[in-house]
Amino acid sequence: MADAERGPIAIICGGGSFPGAVAEAILRSGRQPVMFGLKGWADPKIIERHTHHWIAIGQAGRFFRLAREEHCTEVLFIGSLLRPPLRQVRLDWHTIRLLPGSRAWRRRAACA
Repeated sequence: MADAERGPIAIICGGGSFPGAVAEAILRSGRQPVMFGLKGWADPKIIERHTHHWIAIGQAGRFFRLAREEHCTEVLFIGSLLRPPLRQVRLDWHTIRLLPGSRAWRRRAACA
C-alpha cells in the first residue's frame, strides 16, 4: 500500500524543532501530519503550520477522540518533555482507566 493511501499520521509534539522536521519529512513522503501539541512544551510556530490540536499531559481520551476524527491510524511522539509538576497534569477519565492498578481501584470502589 502506498504511503499516501495509509492516511494521516498523528504526531504528539513535545518541545524543540524535531516535531517540525518530522512533519516536513512526512509531507515529503506524501502523507499528511496531524500535530498534537502538548500545552506548555510544543512550539506554536511549529505546530500551527500544519493541521493541529492542542492537548494537555494526561488527556489520552481527548487525543484518541481527535486522532480518530482526523482518521489517523499511526502515531509518533517526538520532542523534549520534562516531567511536569503534578498540579499541571490534567487526567481525563480515559487516562485514569489506563493507569496501572486502575482495575483494582475500580473493583474496590464497586465493593464499597
